[in-house]
Amino acid sequence: GLTGEQGVAIPRANLQHTILRPDVVEAVREGRFHIWPVEHVDQALELLADRPAGDLEREGTIHHAVAKRLRKLAGILKEQGPGTERTVEHVEKTPEPQADP
Repeated sequence: GLTGEQGVAIPRANLQHTILRPDVVEAVREGRFHIWPVEHVDQALELLADRPAGDLEREGTIHHAVAKRLRKLAGILKEQGPGTERTVEHVEKTPEPQADP
């Protein structure tokens, strides 16, 4: 059942055109389901990850963690050199960076 933790993120521009079943409207009114209107994908990321999207340089943000992982993968590819066969298995065996606090 609905516990108040569930919800959906939708583009704010679509909010006025959203049609919901009566049971969903009731659940929203009772706080058992949420509709989170977002204007930017970063807002949706923050809802899903429960941490700030932030920017590439600020530790603790989603974008910083993604940039850190991409830099690590780029370093691995650079070490392998051109013409090296790259496989998903190799990338999957690469340790993840530690999560920012």
